[in-house]
Amino acid sequence: MRSPGNLTRNARSQRGAFTLIELLMVMAIIAILAALILPALGSARRAATRAAVQSDMESIGASITQFKVHFGMEPPSSIQLFAPGTTWSHAPSRALIKRMWPQFNFATSGGLNAAAFGGSSSLTLNGSECLTFFLGGIRGTSGALIGFSKNPREPFTEGGSRQGPFFEFKGGYDAASSKWTGRLVDNFPANGVPEYLDSIPSQTRPLLYFSSYGGTGYRADNGTASMLAYFKDGSLQNPYKADSYQLISPGFDFTYGQGGTLDNEDRNGDGVLQTAPPNNEDVNANGALDTKTSQVLGGTRAAERDNLTNFHTGELGDKD
Repeated sequence: MRSPGNLTRNARSQRGAFTLIELLMVMAIIAILAALILPALGSARRAATRAAVQSDMESIGASITQFKVHFGMEPPSSIQLFAPGTTWSHAPSRALIKRMWPQFNFATSGGLNAAAFGGSSSLTLNGSECLTFFLGGIRGTSGALIGFSKNPREPFTEGGSRQGPFFEFKGGYDAASSKWTGRLVDNFPANGVPEYLDSIPSQTRPLLYFSSYGGTGYRADNGTASMLAYFKDGSLQNPYKADSYQLISPGFDFTYGQGGTLDNEDRNGDGVLQTAPPNNEDVNANGALDTKTSQVLGGTRAAERDNLTNFHTGELGDKD
């Protein structure tokens, strides 16, 4: 016969336990709550990351403005530099350098270290590389980007009073491992001049930079991707930021896309889809004449929907 004390303990034990049905109900409730909360958390994280990238673009934009105050122009998005003692045979590049540094010594390449050319006679910088080179300056012996010398004949030398860097890029060159660190990479192409990644976790592709060359027109000179700057319609005559520059992040899928037409595929305004070259208006190969960004960025151009730029707040796919 059980004592009253044992009966009381057993009753308490039975009241304190969960039945299998109760446990399953709790687990179901937790699963439902997780299904409701996790997408919201993911969306919030994406929004915060997106805001951080666009904040970076604003800071870079302010730095480009500072550069323009000093040099009378925004950084070019393509330039060819020549090794010391080599003839500067590329007239457009020579003209750009002369505009920034009227007293530049072309015989010494402005003091640029010959080792930067890796045995080549010249070095071509694409838009992403121009962004870091002109805003960050030359690489110092410490591995940091240290701006330019105020010596008007040899701005690419280390030491003395400096101009810049105009933007503090996160990272530097580690001589021990012979590679760039932080968000600076040298992959597109690997030529000793770094490009800059945005702050999206695990990003693999750098920010693209296109200059309008003072409003004279955007060129296909970025080089890191087969991509054009963005234009408002199919005529490619009305670019965004027509008088300044475009910054483009590949977004969360690490893919740029083709660029070019963004808002309206209709090149001549007749409302009729033309597919015959060279006036093919079906830029996304979906068989329709698209007149909204959300439609244009469909078909073969769906990867561009999450691209981030300095002319639209948010992802391009929500531009409508």
